[in-house]
Amino acid sequence: TITSFDAGTGVLVIATDAPLPPFADFDAFGNVTGFNNAVVEDIAAQIGVDYEWVVTPSDGVLESIAAGSARDFDAVMSALLIPDVPPPGIAYTHPYLEVGQTVVVLIDNKTINSAADLQPGMAVGVLADSAGLDTAHNLGIAETDLFTYEQPSQLIQALIDEVVQAVILDSYTAEYFAASFPEQLRIAGGAGRAAWLDNRAYGIAV
Repeated sequence: TITSFDAGTGVLVIATDAPLPPFADFDAFGNVTGFNNAVVEDIAAQIGVDYEWVVTPSDGVLESIAAGSARDFDAVMSALLIPDVPPPGIAYTHPYLEVGQTVVVLIDNKTINSAADLQPGMAVGVLADSAGLDTAHNLGIAETDLFTYEQPSQLIQALIDEVVQAVILDSYTAEYFAASFPEQLRIAGGAGRAAWLDNRAYGIAV
């Protein structure tokens, strides 16, 4: 549960890194939208509080939470993987989303149908400091074959532009882009858990 907020105001202040589609994006009025907002909207309704987003880079946000009364917000929700051992002063909620890492390729790519088809010399895109990067390392993909990007949209654009031959991306985001560009992209190995390379859980840090 999330209870460590300023009860005097009754407003749950949550930090997020946006835009980070499909987790967080903006509508025409600059309001945060997307999957994370839908989850928080439901949580806020259940515990009877209002909420607001603080859009901020992810660097330093966990330290702000751990600072106690000096913090700028009550929680962080920005595609955070729940670690085996949380940092000092940080706790995580139960998972609100479980996803796996998947391989995404162009629709007309008939060569890559699973992670086993990623061969040395193939350019593979991943997000910097991500679970996808960890998965690429676990698969033994050479650093010289890895191309890192800061945003999922940049990663997908590199694939569409054929800068890379495949990308490793979490299944939720991969399904979002595959559905958005069905004539250009596909998930290698099919839909659902059958295509997952691993299984990880996302939570809210408090």
